[in-house]
Amino acid sequence: MNEFIQQIVNGLVIGSTYALLTIGLTMIYGLMGVLNYAHGELYMLGGVIAYYAVEAMGCNFFLSIPLTMISCMVFGMLIERILIKRLYKAPIVTTAIVTIGLSIFLQNTIFLFWGSMPKTINSPFPLAPINLAGIKVSSIRMFVLGVAVVAIVVTQIIIKKTRLGMALRATFQDKDVAAMSGINTRLVYTLTFAYGSMLAGLAGMLCGSFLTISPFMGTQQTNKAWAVAVMGGRGDIMGAIGSGFILGIVETLGAGYISSAYKDAFSFIIVVLVLVFKPNGLFSRNAKR
Repeated sequence: MNEFIQQIVNGLVIGSTYALLTIGLTMIYGLMGVLNYAHGELYMLGGVIAYYAVEAMGCNFFLSIPLTMISCMVFGMLIERILIKRLYKAPIVTTAIVTIGLSIFLQNTIFLFWGSMPKTINSPFPLAPINLAGIKVSSIRMFVLGVAVVAIVVTQIIIKKTRLGMALRATFQDKDVAAMSGINTRLVYTLTFAYGSMLAGLAGMLCGSFLTISPFMGTQQTNKAWAVAVMGGRGDIMGAIGSGFILGIVETLGAGYISSAYKDAFSFIIVVLVLVFKPNGLFSRNAKR
C-alpha cells in the first residue's frame, strides 16, 4: 500500500508540472486560437536559464525561480509582439507551421551553446528522502509540488478575481464585444502569451531541478501538453489542471506497475479514449462533438 501511495505522490509532482505547462497552452489556444508548437521550447528555456543562473552565475537557487519566470515572460512577450501578432488573421495551419519553425530554431540555437549532454540544476535540498509514515519522497520533489500548486492557485485568483482576469474572460467569450466595451484586446493577447510563457518556464525550471535538461526536451513536453489540453477541453483551465494531474498519476503508475518503456504512450492512449467518449473534454458535461 505504501508503494502505491508513493507512486501517487510522484505522479502528483509530475502532474503539477504538466498542469503548469498546459495552463499557458490552453490560455493561448483558447483565447487567441494559436497552435503554439514552440510552447515546449519555453519550458526548455526555463530549465536552461535557471541552470546558467545557478551554475554559471552563482545565483541563489531560490532567487533563480523569479529570475527564470521574469526572463521567460519577457521572452514570450517579445515572441508575441514580433511574430505571433502577425498571425492572428492567418489560417490556423499557417500559425502551426510558423511555430514549428520557431521551435526548431530555438532547439538548435540552444544546442549550439549547450551541446548534447543533459544537465541538472543543483538544488540546496538534501539527497536523503523524507520518510512520511513509510512513504519516501525527496525534499526537492515536495518543493516542486508546493511551488507548482501555489502558482496554479495564484493563476486561478488572477483569472477570477482581478480586472486582468475579467478582461481575459471577456475577450475569450467575445473579443469584438470586449473591444467595444473598452478592453484593449491586443494587450490582453500579449499579456496572456507572456503569462503562459512564464508558467512554461517555471515548469521547466522545476523539472530541471530533479530531472535532466537538454535542448530537445521541449518537443516531448509539447506533445504531453497538447494531450493534457485535449483531455481538459479547449479553453478549460480547470480541465487542464485536473487533466495534468491525472496524466502524471497514470504515467507514474503505468511506469511503476507495467513498464517504464511505455510511459510516454499512456498519454496518447488516454487522448484517444477521451476523443472517443468525451470529445469536448474529460470534465465537460456535454458529450456531443
